[in-house]
Amino acid sequence: MRDRADPWIAGAAATLVSMVLSWRTSFWFDKAATIAAANRSEYDILRLLLNFDAMHGLYYFGMHA
Repeated sequence: MRDRADPWIAGAAATLVSMVLSWRTSFWFDKAATIAAANRSEYDILRLLLNFDAMHGLYYFGMHA
């Protein structure tokens, strides 16, 4: 009988953890920011680097290419 309950207990625990932590920002947000920056023109990437995110410039230009 206990063997049949184990998957249900594991599923309930996973659901609970997922619900409790669902308010947290996804760690994939950085990928969306990269896509948004790489889809800009070269001029707009330079403006972004001058005003906001200079340390990722080479990466953004590489992704743009």
